[in-house]
Amino acid sequence: MLLPDTDFDAARKFIPRLVETLENKMKKNDWPLTFSLGVVTFNETLGRVDKAPHGS
Repeated sequence: MLLPDTDFDAARKFIPRLVETLENKMKKNDWPLTFSLGVVTFNETLGRVDKAPHGS
């Protein structure tokens, strides 16, 4: 999941809400699923990837 224009503090607040929503949905539907989430923030844009040479 990409959260553009989202700093670390905003992502840190969002993730617990997302986990709670997913857990509630799984319990409500009796889905036997597990998941894990991690957060990474970038201070620079990923525009450099678009400029990288293509090919193998």
